[in-house]
Amino acid sequence: MIFNSLPQDFSSLQEPLIYTLSTQEQEPQDLLIEICSAESGQVLATKQLYAVSEAEVDIAPLLRECIIPTLPTESLGTGFLDCGCNVSVYLKVGDVQSATRCFQWAKVEPSTPLTMLSEQTTNRAMAADECDWIGVFSNGSKECNIHIETFGKECRKVDYRLPKAGQQLFVLVASEMGDCDQIEVEIVVDDALITKLYYDIKSNLRGARRVGWLNGNLSPEIYTFPMRKSLLIEATRRHLERQWGRGAGQVERDGELKLISAYEPSTQLETLAKIVHSSKVWLMRGCVRQDVDLLTERVMLTPAERLGFIEIDIRAAKEGEEL
Repeated sequence: MIFNSLPQDFSSLQEPLIYTLSTQEQEPQDLLIEICSAESGQVLATKQLYAVSEAEVDIAPLLRECIIPTLPTESLGTGFLDCGCNVSVYLKVGDVQSATRCFQWAKVEPSTPLTMLSEQTTNRAMAADECDWIGVFSNGSKECNIHIETFGKECRKVDYRLPKAGQQLFVLVASEMGDCDQIEVEIVVDDALITKLYYDIKSNLRGARRVGWLNGNLSPEIYTFPMRKSLLIEATRRHLERQWGRGAGQVERDGELKLISAYEPSTQLETLAKIVHSSKVWLMRGCVRQDVDLLTERVMLTPAERLGFIEIDIRAAKEGEEL
């Protein structure tokens, strides 16, 4: 029995992962295929084939059931986290074992040394007690680093090196950077700048909520919606009631919030709009994650040449929780 072909290293779990094999026997055979973790040797899943001489096996659906990304409930410090988005496996049929392959959730070009997984703009903001999560992918072929420089009352420089290949999460905790009002984050490959992020460290408006979600690469995005719709409507409630009735002012129910983004360019709006397709949405209270349900199924975008905003509705995932 031999494996004729294997998926490419760092292929995505969201796409087919096809192994082809041949029994090299004249008579068809029954085969038990074991998908094993290269790190522990544990059998992650099995697939039974009956009466085959040659076969194609897609292991992606099996791996998607057992490789579940996990997000931290609290960000305690700046640095890299493994959120369970990667897996290294080999297939075993009897005494025959395939070569090891590494897969991850993100859809990337495997030959690219480093890929930024976040889709938001490079100009960002957060409060001094908040954090940001930055998703990156490295194929391990080159040294990849994150350089941080702060500006304000305290100025400092800190470097972090990607610990291993695969899909990784970098956590940036603002309070660890000292008393500063700006943070610059450089993502570098062999001293070549790939991406630079700019953070304004400033207090949030009353009623602002910091919302997180998983994008198409199952990498987290976090964005501060600066206003609750109820606060906006409160100032004109009487006017609305005169024109459209009392129901116009009733914009929230217990455990629910209607949030409005800042005025953003079309590229950022398109990124924010993808929240409706996310498999997971949460609130960030400082550096603590709180799961919520997204009630919005569709958002309307303004014309591409203009600034615009979006609205979303969220509800506490657990009854009785405050948002």
